[in-house]
Amino acid sequence: MQTELSTRIAQMQQKLSNMQPVARVLADTQLFVSSDPVCQNLVSLADIRPGGEVFLTV
Repeated sequence: MQTELSTRIAQMQQKLSNMQPVARVLADTQLFVSSDPVCQNLVSLADIRPGGEVFLTV
């Protein structure tokens, strides 16, 4: 699982590195209020598990 996740993250970083930003938005200015079902679906899709780590970059 760790290797698969690392591979997926590396692929996403490669795709993002080729993109040009449209606008700069500071992370501390964002608030996305979502319902429990939406949040649960996002966690499920991200395959975040108890004890897992999530890293945010700015």
